[in-house]
Amino acid sequence: MSKFTVKNCLKTGERQTDFGQMADYALSLADPNGNEIGCTWSRKVTSPAPSGEIEGDIEETKWGKKFKQAKGSFGSFGGGGAKANPREHAQEMALRYCEIQATLGAITSLSKEALLPLVDWFAKDATGGSTSPAQTFSAPQPTMEQTRPEDAPEIDISEFTL
Repeated sequence: MSKFTVKNCLKTGERQTDFGQMADYALSLADPNGNEIGCTWSRKVTSPAPSGEIEGDIEETKWGKKFKQAKGSFGSFGGGGAKANPREHAQEMALRYCEIQATLGAITSLSKEALLPLVDWFAKDATGGSTSPAQTFSAPQPTMEQTRPEDAPEIDISEFTL
């Protein structure tokens, strides 16, 4: 398996198959050494057009070079979540954590500087950086204002400024 960078992508058509409606693309990919390779790739029409970095192999077939995506890489076989983009997943989990803390009244404001260490912690956890289950429950608390009267209403997380 190799990682390739999509340099150009042109949708060349759609067709019905036993697996559903497929979109065909003509790609120009750059391999890790910067060499450009032309190939085709067929994906379900509901999948996004290829872009950025993709992982897989280029196979020589009787119809020419075809890209075959690696199992478990972003967008394939129901992929996604922490494996697809650990940093994006970590950001989402950090925001969910802060939303829960706000609902419980533990925080009333949030800054980007306070959020980033929490994102880093979740990123480390998502990529296997945690060494014990106990760490899962000891995420660092962002430095935030901790004043909330007992009878204060719930806080709308959308009012937070980052």
